[in-house]
Amino acid sequence: MLEARVINRILSSTDLGERVGCSTIHRFQGSERTAIIMDIADSRGTRRLSQMVQGGHWSLAMRLLNVAISRARDKSVIIAIRRWLRDHLSHHSLLYQVIETIPPISVAELGPYLSVAFALWNLISG
Repeated sequence: MLEARVINRILSSTDLGERVGCSTIHRFQGSERTAIIMDIADSRGTRRLSQMVQGGHWSLAMRLLNVAISRARDKSVIIAIRRWLRDHLSHHSLLYQVIETIPPISVAELGPYLSVAFALWNLISG
């Protein structure tokens, strides 16, 4: 949550602040956005899998994933290291099933969504 507040504070000082918002999945419940970009932080160096990636049907992970995907009117993008998740998730995990079902897309196909993400990254790291 702290990260979302810091990112929103940075965004508010730019022209992106009108078009882009950052929040936790919990805060998106009940609202919609044109596009949702969800970053799965679990990857190399993760000591323990987070609640977001563990669990099958009727789990907390399923409810959070449902909110993240269903809040997008046009596009729902999941940024993740597929190979790492395949190696570490149970095949019964809902996220595992999602990444096996949804076809991967290239960075080029993300187009305008990535330009906003890169602009945000430059603001945060710059």
